[in-house]
Amino acid sequence: MWKPTDINLNVLAHGSSISLPGNVLAPVYLDVLADEWPVEQADVIYTANLLHISPPSIPTFVFRGAQRLNVSDVFIYGPVFIRGQPTSEGNIQFDEQLRRQNPEWGIRTLNDVQESAAANGYTLVDSIPMPANNLFLHFHKVG
Repeated sequence: MWKPTDINLNVLAHGSSISLPGNVLAPVYLDVLADEWPVEQADVIYTANLLHISPPSIPTFVFRGAQRLNVSDVFIYGPVFIRGQPTSEGNIQFDEQLRRQNPEWGIRTLNDVQESAAANGYTLVDSIPMPANNLFLHFHKVG
């Protein structure tokens, strides 16, 4: 079962207005930065294109929420800089564009994401290159 969440009310309205497959629940509002989430239980968390359009603290809040829910695995999809270096010229331009839109936005480094994960009891299991210079990251709860 999937429980979609979003902070964008237009996205939520659209998701509520369409016919969803039986394994997809109605979407709910979720501000990842909030102390309380409207989710009581989850086996995994999957985020797509979240880290770069959010404040730099967002990875910490994702993993903190995962820890509160006792989630075993966290999957993150999107652009990430490796050792502070962009994976492509396109990601440099994309990062600059994001920072012009909002100074808190920008492509995060894998090291920063790993530090946030480790501080909340998660370790990187795999990093898979994806199309458009994105990565698919898999973190697992330690212990």
